[in-house]
Amino acid sequence: MRKRPILPALTLALCLAAGVVSAPAAGPATQSVAVQGILQSGEFLGAPGYGDSPAGDRSETAYYLQLPAPLAAQLRPAGALADFSAAAKGAYFVQLTVFDEEQSVARTLVGKKVRIAGLLVESEADHRKTPALIQVKSLSPIRDWIW
Repeated sequence: MRKRPILPALTLALCLAAGVVSAPAAGPATQSVAVQGILQSGEFLGAPGYGDSPAGDRSETAYYLQLPAPLAAQLRPAGALADFSAAAKGAYFVQLTVFDEEQSVARTLVGKKVRIAGLLVESEADHRKTPALIQVKSLSPIRDWIW
């Protein structure tokens, strides 16, 4: 009679029960949002080293939104950012990904109050400037803060 190897199966069962082995982690949190702030642009060191090797890094212009209140204060319902980190929820600055169709509008609105609608994504890459970023779908000027 041949013995069956139960040690690997037992080890896996114990690891699952203890939480050592888990299901693959979900991707970064995302949320469709509309937020308001002052549109800013800045020049930052980009690829290949994003500031680690300034002599060889390209300079790139990035847009960001300076918020009048933390990100979580503008978004309703209150649980809309449940899957986001505390840093993202409390952010006063959000980096923007402005696609080609909105570039000319963005250039004219730098320094002005704006409303931005788009997809809010929690930053994962080390070269991101803020804990969250918005992939802009629309961008428009506003007169007063309303949320």
